[in-house]
Amino acid sequence: MSEVNPSLAGDEDRFRTLARHAPVGIFLTDPEGATVFVNDAWCRMTGLAAGEAQGDGWIRGLHPADRAWVTEGWKRALREGATSEAEFRFCRPDGSVAWLHGRAAQVRAENGAPAGYAGVLIDVTARREVEASLRERTRTLEILNEVSSALVAEHDPARILDAVLAAGREISGAAAAAFDRRFPGAAVIRCGNYAGPAPPAGLPPDAPRRSYLAVPVVSRTGEILGGLFFGHSAPERFSGEAERTIVGLAAEAAIAIDNANVYRTLEQRVQERTQSLRDAITQMEEFSYSVSHDLRAPLRAMNGYAQALLDDYGGRLDATARGYLDRIQRSSERMEKLTYDLLAYSRMARGELATGPVNLDKLIADIVHQYVELQAPRSAVEIAGPLGDARGHESSLAQAAANLLTNAVKFVPAGVTPRVRVWTEQVRGRVRLWVADNGIGIKREHQARLFQVFERLPTNARYEGTGIGLAIVRKAMEKMGGSCGVESDGRSGSRFWLELPKA
Repeated sequence: MSEVNPSLAGDEDRFRTLARHAPVGIFLTDPEGATVFVNDAWCRMTGLAAGEAQGDGWIRGLHPADRAWVTEGWKRALREGATSEAEFRFCRPDGSVAWLHGRAAQVRAENGAPAGYAGVLIDVTARREVEASLRERTRTLEILNEVSSALVAEHDPARILDAVLAAGREISGAAAAAFDRRFPGAAVIRCGNYAGPAPPAGLPPDAPRRSYLAVPVVSRTGEILGGLFFGHSAPERFSGEAERTIVGLAAEAAIAIDNANVYRTLEQRVQERTQSLRDAITQMEEFSYSVSHDLRAPLRAMNGYAQALLDDYGGRLDATARGYLDRIQRSSERMEKLTYDLLAYSRMARGELATGPVNLDKLIADIVHQYVELQAPRSAVEIAGPLGDARGHESSLAQAAANLLTNAVKFVPAGVTPRVRVWTEQVRGRVRLWVADNGIGIKREHQARLFQVFERLPTNARYEGTGIGLAIVRKAMEKMGGSCGVESDGRSGSRFWLELPKA
């Protein structure tokens, strides 16, 4: 046996003394990985005595969920001579579980041969608990944000309670959750270890009886709407923090239910008033249809008798009398035009329009051919084709387009030749038909009411019209699933548009 250098032996003793009392766990193994030394800190962290750690005795303390992968990694490091590092759970003899972080590196002798492993062990339980607490709090906040957003948009009390129960169950870890309208009072009920023969007062009969939490749901008026019940078959499952969170959820549920009841009341009133308004509109439409239809006959008779009077007795009447008859005729003609437009509007409002593909090039060409005022030399109408196809009701679309075109050539300054340009463009997958003119324009403050019934602008007093033409345009477009509008600076003409789905 070779003689041991006394100075080296002293260094080893000092090392062992320092290692034994170091604040971190220290362990040494032989080349095969069997433990040959552990210090006091290692024993405190694991709860094992030094003798229990010898060999591979420490492996028995590994948590069952971690044992396989930790031992496999340790064996692989031994085979490869590599560093081993792992963070795992360790079951102490007293039943507690610690999170430990271990790291071991191979130690070689002076001749380079493997002499074993030296490693350190750190207790990271506190850090793990903080991380778990932060994750739990973050998840709780996410759940609370989700359920708060859902409660704002929900108006069904049953769904409100379902959302709150699901959130409370996930936050508290309850095995069962329920809402019951029966509740003994306005105080929270919490029991950590109940083992009585019957369910506690206020708890649903089928709820777990070991531990439970019951929180009242109280409305703004102080009425107890019921209680949120959470139960578990294990004892002491509900913490004070879970109780506080669920109390907050119960308060949100109460507010949401109160709001839902108010919303339902308002919705019912709106439905009733909407139906009443629909009935009134229907009656008005029927009345206007009847009046406009029945007035046309006496108006035609009035115009006919005035014309007969002029034809038979015109030579005997002076200029004043003939002027009166001329006014009667023009007034009756204007009245007949008004009743005709009103009848058209009533028909449009009352009927359902079946839509289909409409060729806009043919439609606009037919309108220009039909109306003399749209033809040269009275007007200059430019059609920038091809206009394409749209989906609409052909005769209603023709009437709407004709109203725009005839307005375009009518509302121009005296002595100016009307110039109209017609074209189409694609807007969000729909077809927009434009009609631009060089007329008097429409001031911005008048544009919003332009498409209403009987709306005639102050600047239009010197132009003939009934005030219904653009209302017919709007109603026709609504019935076909389209829309209409106008653009104008009030000085240099106007641009009207009709928008419909593509065919």
